[in-house]
Amino acid sequence: MFFSNPDDKVTWDHKEIIKWAENHHGRPAVFDDPNAGADKLGIRIDFGGKNDERFMNDAVQTKEVSWKDFFKIFDRRKLAFIYKQKDEPKDITMAYKLIPRKNL
Repeated sequence: MFFSNPDDKVTWDHKEIIKWAENHHGRPAVFDDPNAGADKLGIRIDFGGKNDERFMNDAVQTKEVSWKDFFKIFDRRKLAFIYKQKDEPKDITMAYKLIPRKNL
């Protein structure tokens, strides 16, 4: 498992997620990938820059949103936020993951 280190933290506390994201200069965002065949918007933390966009294809539209809108989707989908507390990778986009709580 990607996050199997005992120092990794799992939470769905909004304040904790916001604090972590803002400490890393992240902003809440939604994205729509028309090639994915899904009718739902995805959510992510956007750190801006080239590294942050490398997994997105050219058809993906990313849009910054409020934390309120981000957490509406997060809670509706019952997601968990997993993040590294120590030994963060150089590429911060690899330091967190959003997964369904049922998969914990």
